[in-house]
Amino acid sequence: MCDTVLAFGENGGFHFECPSRWYKQGLPEEIQKLFTEGVVASTYCMALGANESFVFSYKSKAGTVQVTSNKIPTPLSEWLYLKDASGQCKRDFSRLRCSLGPAVNSSAYYISDGKNFSWGNLPAGLTTAIGKLIKDRKFVDEPKIVTLGVSENFFLSTKNGSANWSLGSYAEIGKEIGKEIGKEIGTIGEGGNIGKIANFSLSPHIANTMAIVLTTGFSASSGLPVAHNAELELMAKAIQEDTDTQCSQ
Repeated sequence: MCDTVLAFGENGGFHFECPSRWYKQGLPEEIQKLFTEGVVASTYCMALGANESFVFSYKSKAGTVQVTSNKIPTPLSEWLYLKDASGQCKRDFSRLRCSLGPAVNSSAYYISDGKNFSWGNLPAGLTTAIGKLIKDRKFVDEPKIVTLGVSENFFLSTKNGSANWSLGSYAEIGKEIGKEIGKEIGTIGEGGNIGKIANFSLSPHIANTMAIVLTTGFSASSGLPVAHNAELELMAKAIQEDTDTQCSQ
């Protein structure tokens, strides 16, 4: 399955990307400058938090893997930039997955590089759900998608296909989107194929703003201007094509 990025920022900002296309608007100045100057070849991870906070890892056009951040919680910064005895960064920035919490809980975060994980001040329900995936300090089923929304809202899916969520602040549109998703992957908890979810992102800034794309070419969103819904649909189709191409190689 191809990698995708769905990130919602403050004041209507967002970044959507898959291997063959990207769409962006209203990104933090430091990130936008990297795109404007033609530094970025592709995005590995983008998490946009409150008050211009962010984590952004990317492949440069020079072929190097880079990471930059701003105003992130101290424990997250210490984890992200941890170095070994030789002074080399220990984290794999090309495999980062990160979500930052809303303004009311700006110290909340979840981050992984595929081998190492860190989180802090998560909603109680998410902390409990993650705890159930751990035995003897190791994951028995690793999280695949973790996205933090407004207030105590979250969504978690795992590599083995289980899921847990609290989406009360997205209930206005969740049922309708859920019906459409159900047609594509089946009902979650009743044999539905969670693996078909390429990415799912809640806005941590605005209730009822979310986006989901499936490997089938299906997409759904709420809170986006009409023009950007069309862009998301195009990206979902590109994800399907990218996925089909990768599977055939």
